Amino acid sequence: LAYHFLSVDQSGNPIDGNGNGIPDYLEDASGSGQPLTINLITPTNNASYAEPATIPIQASVFDWSSVVTNVSFYRSSIQIAGITNAPYQYTWPIVAAGSYLLTATAHDLAGATATSVSISISVTNYCGSY
Repeated sequence: LAYHFLSVDQSGNPIDGNGNGIPDYLEDASGSGQPLTINLITPTNNASYAEPATIPIQASVFDWSSVVTNVSFYRSSIQIAGITNAPYQYTWPIVAAGSYLLTATAHDLAGATATSVSISISVTNYCGSY
């Protein structure tokens, strides 16, 4: 590792480009512009499973300014599972045929909330339709 220097203003304070009170070096360590981010790792978008499916769901969470308290997985607006410790993963059992929209939401001690991008999955029955 090499030395790293913070960008500071004329008064020597860390730069806060959006003026929200959180210095950029804390807020944008992930490059997202947010201190808390969450992404669904599995399943991948447009994944397809055969019924009755067992679907592994896993999220990657980055929190540069606080501590993650919980991650929830959703099928549309219905919570599938809530996880309080890393790794943030759950195995969704006996999923019936249909199309599903999955998201994940993370919360931290500072009160921040982040929601993943939605992904679509499908589960087909043995006849090949749903």
